[in-house]
Amino acid sequence: MQNEENKSIVQKPAKGSKLSSFYGTKAFDVAVSASNFDIFEEIDTIVNLIRDPDPKIALPALKHFRSVLKDIGQTNGLIGNIQQSISCDNNGQIREQKITSTQKLLTELQEEKGRKESDFGGRNKEYLPPSS
Repeated sequence: MQNEENKSIVQKPAKGSKLSSFYGTKAFDVAVSASNFDIFEEIDTIVNLIRDPDPKIALPALKHFRSVLKDIGQTNGLIGNIQQSISCDNNGQIREQKITSTQKLLTELQEEKGRKESDFGGRNKEYLPPSS
């Protein structure tokens, strides 16, 4: 297969590996390189769809744009998963336990790290009554 723009020769995957080539990165990389598709074209396409006057096109495109941003943030370690555990004990025995999982931007976590608990004004606190 020959690419007209850069005149480079792109090799197709060997016979018998067509099915597995859908799940490998090598064949995917070769195919994307041959088409000259890049992240700029992807983002440009999404942004053009977001700007479409038809809300049936623009709103799903905006949702997709947000998912792309989230994927990029997770891939580059900008978004972290936080798990908080709150327990209520009675004479050393844990009676109730609540576990909350959330995702946050790491920049927000760094800002919160330097703050005292009183700076949060009591938010994110929930006291569980002892179970009977």
